[in-house]
Amino acid sequence: MVQPGSNKIMSYVAELSLFRGKEGERGCLCLNDFVTLLSNINAKFGDDAEEQRVLIAVTDKMFETTSGFYRAQFYLFFFGFMIPFICQIFYCEDPAMVRLVTTVCMITQVAFFILEVVQMCVQGSAYIEMWNMIDVFLFFMFSGYYVARMQNTD
Repeated sequence: MVQPGSNKIMSYVAELSLFRGKEGERGCLCLNDFVTLLSNINAKFGDDAEEQRVLIAVTDKMFETTSGFYRAQFYLFFFGFMIPFICQIFYCEDPAMVRLVTTVCMITQVAFFILEVVQMCVQGSAYIEMWNMIDVFLFFMFSGYYVARMQNTD
């Protein structure tokens, strides 16, 4: 494990406006910015083995954090949406149970829509790509289904 003794890279990263948010906010770094940052650091510090270990440690930490986040999203979607949705379609006959399970699905969809709104704010106009629009429309489609299902639970 790399010790935090390598201040050259950390001071260089701190100087970059790329890593800073607005006044008092924490900065956000998307994947393209991260690749650019690694490229700039590698160009500036070259073959220094200690600095390369720091780059590897930073990359590993970013991968661990990102993979944990995506894993949590998968579990939330699977157990908070897919299983309840399938249950309310095929197994629930009691109207109160249908409402409860469909509401659990809606709460999960709201959580994912909040993540989409945050992503919209961070990415700006770059957000408008096909797979992102599918995520947004999934929320609106399920919202329509939710309203229809709450009115008719038979």
